[in-house]
Amino acid sequence: MHTWGKRIFAVAAPLLLTGCLWGPGKFASDLTLKKDGNFILDYKGEIVLQTPPDAEAKVEPWKNEFLRCHKDGSTRVLTSVQGSMQVTEEPPPGEDSVRPCTAAELAKAKGEYEKQSAERVKSKREDAENMAKMFGLPGFDDESARAFATKLGKYAGYRSVTYRGKGVYDVDYHFEGRATQDFVFPALPDNDVIIPFIAIRRRADGSVFVNAPAFTGGAGPLGLAPAPPPRAR
Repeated sequence: MHTWGKRIFAVAAPLLLTGCLWGPGKFASDLTLKKDGNFILDYKGEIVLQTPPDAEAKVEPWKNEFLRCHKDGSTRVLTSVQGSMQVTEEPPPGEDSVRPCTAAELAKAKGEYEKQSAERVKSKREDAENMAKMFGLPGFDDESARAFATKLGKYAGYRSVTYRGKGVYDVDYHFEGRATQDFVFPALPDNDVIIPFIAIRRRADGSVFVNAPAFTGGAGPLGLAPAPPPRAR
């Protein structure tokens, strides 16, 4: 059968773009545009829900050396680690005022440090999860992810959708349609903001514009920029 225009074939390494919540992983994608206006799109591989980089704050384990105790009874933490307790910015007493910390002081400081660190990690994760849900994406727990895979698999074109774990979905997608109106893949069930892997747009003069925004990195929204589009006439 004669094909018209550009035939796109891509086999990509993982493409997890910083700041992007939903993107392609390892995949093979094939788009055929035919002279009669029909098209066939196949996508087989991974779709990845990426946790934003700061969603899982790394906290340095408590060390007794973090706490400095002074003869006037004051104490202060010497370092502020990502996700750790805040340190009051005040000029410290002279080093000659330093004394050994008591076991009670160390235990109290450690407890406060670990409590505040845990609260910050939890808060960052909740913020990231809420942002994902704003984009119509599932939470980060396996139950939500499996439910999302089941829901997505009910839509046209999805032969199978399986949640593998750690934000990775294995997808087998096949769709045959006509380029008489705009088409985007993937169109997610509850997602109102779409950065498509592949977009087909029909122009008023009958030509077809095809691009793949999510297959390239750049400075666009959420770290994405349009790919140089293949054009078919």
